[in-house]
Amino acid sequence: METEVNLSGKVILEGSKAVENRVLIIATYLTMPLILRNGSSCDDIRTMLDNLQLLGLRLERDGKDLKLLPPDRLNANQKLSVQDSGTAWRFLLGRTALTKNLQTSISLSAQLAKRPWQGLAEILEKMGAEISEGDSAVSVKGTSWRGGWMKIDASISSQYISALLLNAVNLPQDLHLELQEPVVSRPYLDMTLQVMQEFGVTGRIDDDSIILEKNQFYRNRQYYEVEPDFSTACCFWALGALNRGEIYTSRWPGGKVLQPDYDFLKILARMGAVIEINDTGIMVQKKYLYGLETEMSDLPDQVPTLAVLALFARGRTAVHGIDHLRYKESDRITALVTELRKLGAHIVYDQGTLVIDPLREKPGKVKLLTYHDHRLVMAFSLIQRLLPEIQLEETASVAKSCPDFFRAWHSLK
Repeated sequence: METEVNLSGKVILEGSKAVENRVLIIATYLTMPLILRNGSSCDDIRTMLDNLQLLGLRLERDGKDLKLLPPDRLNANQKLSVQDSGTAWRFLLGRTALTKNLQTSISLSAQLAKRPWQGLAEILEKMGAEISEGDSAVSVKGTSWRGGWMKIDASISSQYISALLLNAVNLPQDLHLELQEPVVSRPYLDMTLQVMQEFGVTGRIDDDSIILEKNQFYRNRQYYEVEPDFSTACCFWALGALNRGEIYTSRWPGGKVLQPDYDFLKILARMGAVIEINDTGIMVQKKYLYGLETEMSDLPDQVPTLAVLALFARGRTAVHGIDHLRYKESDRITALVTELRKLGAHIVYDQGTLVIDPLREKPGKVKLLTYHDHRLVMAFSLIQRLLPEIQLEETASVAKSCPDFFRAWHSLK
């Protein structure tokens, strides 16, 4: 079933929370203030900032800029709360556990507690940190880190590895991480190393290992501008691939884009969309829309959006390399299969591959569950834009990554 809309407008994107969260951890190691530009107001960033302030990071607002004033040392005996933020949880666990003798407790939501984190805790405990899980919080006593060689299971979450890398400063020994296959979300490791390099700490990465040399420190810099949130932009680009009008999003003139989701543009081009990048921004427009076969282990957040596009394409879509989607804010594989079948879709997940056939006829009134997952809210909103009779059970969770999403979404006319 093919359908299209005729919308126009421009969406101005806040900064990438993935990039900003890395910068915020690094800021706690600096010795001079850092001015952060184009930051995000999303819930994940607010959660990280609230906890870093408890640990001693001071904030000063200057218009849209945020000045970060690093602490001389982290405050001990703080009760942190990361709520539903998996990034804040793993990065703060690494930051506190790798600070000698620092005592903290970290509480997390019941939903987040179900997501994988014990693998990171086991690594930190082998280094000497003391981590114990209570009824309502995880207690952490930090340790000093010497570096050295270790094996890491890289098949569940790249954030385990990023949590270690971001805190690998002033080590007396070289750090050698052996990554055990398969490595998921590999470009996010590249992102972590690139952000670290922008602050003076360099590492080498190859197919199965990462090496950081000893005695490296983060260097102060006056400003850091966060590139636009291209993970959120993907949903607007997908709408463009179904749209005869011109919808623009922000572009990034600052050089290489760090976010792997920027490569979703290549997938849309393969599906037949027209893509234009100019001074106005990034524009994606419908020409054709064909199903395709693709590997998405590096772009897991965009699988829901691609699955929705597949419903309105010509021909079958097959998506490989996504088993780790079971460990996101929801079990996204089960969620997609369950909810899209309500529309009459033929969608199956078998032997590591998600297969989606186009809708054959327009569905009736259907309510889709979003599982309090911001990426599902965005993707299912795309269905609702094309089929207004479709209802979404919950949408507030979109604030996790983009609180302004629906204002921008409905500004397109």
